[in-house]
Amino acid sequence: MLQTNLLKMVIILSMSIFIIGCAQTYPQTLTQNPKIGKDTAIILIGIKGSKKINYLQFCHTSFPCDNFEFETLTNDILALKIKIPKKNFELKVYTLRNTFGHAMRYHSVDAKPININKEGIYFYGVLDTDLQIFDIEHRKQYIKQAKSKHGSKLLKLKPVNFHWEN
Repeated sequence: MLQTNLLKMVIILSMSIFIIGCAQTYPQTLTQNPKIGKDTAIILIGIKGSKKINYLQFCHTSFPCDNFEFETLTNDILALKIKIPKKNFELKVYTLRNTFGHAMRYHSVDAKPININKEGIYFYGVLDTDLQIFDIEHRKQYIKQAKSKHGSKLLKLKPVNFHWEN
């Protein structure tokens, strides 16, 4: 009896630790909180297409995944604040919204991982919600858009994998 109760307690404790470890993190977009502190990187990701999106999930070798919820966007640039370092940082899932703002469904993404080892601004790529693909094309358009939209907030950090266009 004592062994059975002890085993139950160990199982419950193990499951609790696992559930806490799986808790989702919700870092902020730059528009939600413009303060950029130490050990911070900004990830720029373009959103292209007519379908509305308001959730992105990025996985990496650390645990748990970084999940971003934001106001519904179409044809825009996101500036996502993350704590560094992140190894194999990769977009995995996004959510499309219907006209009423409800989640229609989750979509998986085939994106390449990047390593984010130092403070700075990283351009990650462009998510096309109409074609449901992720690529790094149309960089210049989105980099210019990021500079005009977030330029004053980004002055503390330097670009890591791109150059600002004049």
